[in-house]
Amino acid sequence: MHLADNGFNQVLVNSQILEDYIRHEYPSFPLISSTTKRITDRNKLRAELFKDYYLVVLDYDLNHDQILLDELKPFADRLEILVNEVCYPNC
Repeated sequence: MHLADNGFNQVLVNSQILEDYIRHEYPSFPLISSTTKRITDRNKLRAELFKDYYLVVLDYDLNHDQILLDELKPFADRLEILVNEVCYPNC
C-alpha cells in the first residue's frame, strides 16, 4: 500500500474492516465500493452512492434493470458497470 500511495491508484474494498484500516492508515487513497458486496437492494445501493466512495461498482444482477439504471443517471459519474460480467444471475 505504501508503494502504491502515489496519487494514481484507488483501492477496491468489500470489507468494512479493510475499509476502516485503509481510511485510517492511507487516507489519500480513493476508495471504490466493490460489486462483491452484492448490494442488490435499491435503498442500500442509493445509500452506498451517498457515501464518499470514488466509485461504486454496480452488482452484476442489476446490470440489465433498465428502470434502475435510468434512476441512477444522476450518479453516472460515480457508478461503474461491469459489462462483461462472468457471473450468472445470483451467483
